[in-house]
Amino acid sequence: SSSGRRFSFSPCFFVLRIENTEAESVEAIVEASSRAIGKAFDQMLPALFGGLGVVFVSKNPKLAIAPIILMLVLFISVDALNQSTVGIMVPVGVLFTIAVGRILYKKGKL
Repeated sequence: SSSGRRFSFSPCFFVLRIENTEAESVEAIVEASSRAIGKAFDQMLPALFGGLGVVFVSKNPKLAIAPIILMLVLFISVDALNQSTVGIMVPVGVLFTIAVGRILYKKGKL
């Protein structure tokens, strides 16, 4: 037989009764935290593309100039382009960059 002690753990379940006044404060806390999380997630896409952009620009400065100029010209000159159209403009920029990269590669400049 073993001489060591044997411990057992039995989980305890607690039921929390929330009354109406406490439920309202819980709802207020949930609402406030969801607003804060929403604001944080609004910054995720620009942060991700910013981090990827730094690597892209530093490795391929010739190739990075074309989409930067395209997006600057489009967003400055076309008033209809705003924050809600970024999801559409990202694929447009990618396709434009691929086209410019192919042209530069065929000319031997890349």
